[in-house]
Amino acid sequence: YRGDSLWWFAELYLHKERTILSAFRAAHAAEALILRERPRAIRLVSGGDVVRVVLPQVSAAHQVRYHGPSHARGRWRRICAMDMRSAGLAAAAAAAPRPRRTRIREGVTVAAFVHRAFWRTDVGDGSAESYIGPVLKALEAKLPREALAYVGVGPATNFRARRWWRPAPSADAIDKIEAFAPRRALAGSWRVWRSRHATRRAMERSDGLRRAAIIRGCDSWPIVREALAGIALLQFPWSVRAMDEAAAAFDALRPAAAVTYAEAGGWGRALGLEARRRRIPLVGLQHGFIYRHWLNY
Repeated sequence: YRGDSLWWFAELYLHKERTILSAFRAAHAAEALILRERPRAIRLVSGGDVVRVVLPQVSAAHQVRYHGPSHARGRWRRICAMDMRSAGLAAAAAAAPRPRRTRIREGVTVAAFVHRAFWRTDVGDGSAESYIGPVLKALEAKLPREALAYVGVGPATNFRARRWWRPAPSADAIDKIEAFAPRRALAGSWRVWRSRHATRRAMERSDGLRRAAIIRGCDSWPIVREALAGIALLQFPWSVRAMDEAAAAFDALRPAAAVTYAEAGGWGRALGLEARRRRIPLVGLQHGFIYRHWLNY
């Protein structure tokens, strides 16, 4: 998209869904079980799609008789559910309040992109940010108020606290990123959304992806193919919309520098790509412990 590979975002989806990790673990566990127990036969009593696909193949490779289901179930039902969710996200983006045209804001030195879910509304300065508040407060002490712009990305609530209903909006000290992106700024991302099924079919026809779905000798294509569908239907349309909104914010603010955190996550990557395209320095701040197995670090 605009010359940048969207696989940056695809790997985030694969990491979050853990389908590939589950396939590796299932294959490794099945091999360890057979080598330790030396069974003559294995019967699958219950298990999800990953076990249904992997266990029969591992059993056959070790010449162990297998009894039980050997195929994934309900693929099209889950793809339809993904597509309905994709349509819902697109409708929400279309319904979001947006300006009619880009409004240039003069005098911005630093644009701070923060996640709305971690901004406390009871504090009126940068210290309201749960992770990098001290840094933002220090910037406020160094810069004139109009020189520091706060831009909020993501939903207003943490994913653990979201409900089907939405509380009444409260006054924030930050501007929503949608407020910088007129509808015409999203033209490219709408094209990607409309071609989502063509993208899905293209990945399903890819010989390279088909070969890469061989995991520890097991053909895991039935489960990998579904993960690729999620990338095409959900991840790519969201990712390019984030890129479009980040681009619009940078064009409106034209900061000398930008600052954010979780720079390896979805929003961070969108901001990084668009900042680089405009040669705007982007500072990514450490905001927590470094977990050994967490992709964002």
